[in-house]
Amino acid sequence: GYVPGRSKAASNSCWLGVYGLADDATSRELHVLFSGCTGYLQADFGLDERTQRPLGVVRFDRTENAALAVQARKGTTWAAGDRPVQLDMLSTEMATKFLAA
Repeated sequence: GYVPGRSKAASNSCWLGVYGLADDATSRELHVLFSGCTGYLQADFGLDERTQRPLGVVRFDRTENAALAVQARKGTTWAAGDRPVQLDMLSTEMATKFLAA
């Protein structure tokens, strides 16, 4: 789980929300999906309170690298036959809220 202050968050770091994950998705799978992207720092799960479904929360060192990851992972499906996951930029405030849920 997320522990505030556990890692040194750069003021310019950027978060991505990963929506549409499988209910049994693991943090390892989320890590593997993004760890090859430039600037990847960490991945964890939160809860999307609107849908009550798991939400991936991924942190990058810079907004530019997060944007590149969105392009690189666009159209990714969690499992064969699934709809592609949706990737959106998150503010640090929103990422922290999702991780605390």
